[in-house]
Amino acid sequence: MPLEPLVMIGPKTGKAYTIALHQQYPVEGSAEQIMLLHLANNDLASARACVNAALPVDHTAWWEVQDHYLYQLENGLDMEALDPGLEAQLSAIATGSGPGTSAANAWLAAANGIQPEANVELPNMNRSLQLLPQAVAQMTEPEYLEVFPNPSQGETYLTYTLPEGMDVAEVEVFDATGRMIWQQVTGQISGIVGIPIALRAGLYQGVLRSNGSLVGSTKFTVVH
Repeated sequence: MPLEPLVMIGPKTGKAYTIALHQQYPVEGSAEQIMLLHLANNDLASARACVNAALPVDHTAWWEVQDHYLYQLENGLDMEALDPGLEAQLSAIATGSGPGTSAANAWLAAANGIQPEANVELPNMNRSLQLLPQAVAQMTEPEYLEVFPNPSQGETYLTYTLPEGMDVAEVEVFDATGRMIWQQVTGQISGIVGIPIALRAGLYQGVLRSNGSLVGSTKFTVVH
């Protein structure tokens, strides 16, 4: 049976149109994308509706992290000032595996609340981020590269880990036109890097390569 055409008044671009496409023609990951797009629109009520609908049926840690992140936004709380209860919950997620592990690890590192395996100095900042060794050891293939927070309203961090046998990480950021706007090469097989340049509001793509081979990529949104 042919697909019904998408009926929508207005331009066939932008976040609202993308949300409508995901809703009419859902694919794997559509629920997550819809929630992130609502966040990019600063529509916390719609984002909360997505999280509340997903949590009872999808018990992956990714939704748990988003639930905590959204709660901080809803209540105007400092993302890097974690209360002991939230820190404990994020630590439990970060030491696990699967979706959400890297996001929890990056959040903890940004809050500087965990014991490091290594310090990663961030350009133009007077502090370093810390990497949770258990999370790095248990990262799975879809999590070779992740962004936190996503959407970002300021500082943006990329967490990465290379597959076994690779030793040179090349982290790149591209804007919506496909132009590479930032790159960093490091000899560490895993780590957290802060993007040191000011990013305008919009969509971006982070890319992880090693010796010219594509390892992973992820999209993220910057809002102001």
